[in-house]
Amino acid sequence: MHRRKGNRLESLRHIGMLIIRVSILLCVIWLGVTFYDYLKPNFNKLEVYGRHSAYHFPASIKWGIGKISNDELREEIKSISETNSLLVVLLKNQEDDEIAGISLEMPFEGIFQIIKDEKVISSSEFNRKIPVGSMPAGSEIKVIVWTDSWTTAPKGRYDKRYRVTYPDNVTYIDFPMEVRGVLASILDYGVANLFILMSVLLLVLTAFTIIIMLILRRE
Repeated sequence: MHRRKGNRLESLRHIGMLIIRVSILLCVIWLGVTFYDYLKPNFNKLEVYGRHSAYHFPASIKWGIGKISNDELREEIKSISETNSLLVVLLKNQEDDEIAGISLEMPFEGIFQIIKDEKVISSSEFNRKIPVGSMPAGSEIKVIVWTDSWTTAPKGRYDKRYRVTYPDNVTYIDFPMEVRGVLASILDYGVANLFILMSVLLLVLTAFTIIIMLILRRE
């Protein structure tokens, strides 16, 4: 009888020590992630974020375009109705100096606009490459792209077909990915907060295990 109690207490002690070690490990990982996010260097001079959406004009609208009597206007509206994708790219210069020779590359052709301070500074057709030019230190610009190539939507967060090039550097566009379900809840809550929650939970389990051990020892 005493041997069984001794074995049970020993097993509970090992479980308690394991829970404590896991809790400490999770706390160390959380502290490491927190410090890394705070101290990590920025290897890219440019931060580039993108948002892509596909759409289709209703057949009724396309049918109505044919009724426009003005030939030039009809062709312009027809070309707009054939676009199937919209791409918005935001570029931020994180350097203390101007960056020159910036180009935006993507796997299709279309029409683009470059917007700075809510004003259109450039607009034209392009084929796979858009000349962005120079960006002063700390500046931001937005590039809006229309195209009929909806099949070339970004595949994953960093699709290497979508990139920004400038002298001796390449930055891939960061496309936010839609996340659903449990993973979305975790991301909404915050990874760091999740580590804290798990650590607290393990500490509670440890305390509960210790209490059970004390009760069994008294018996």
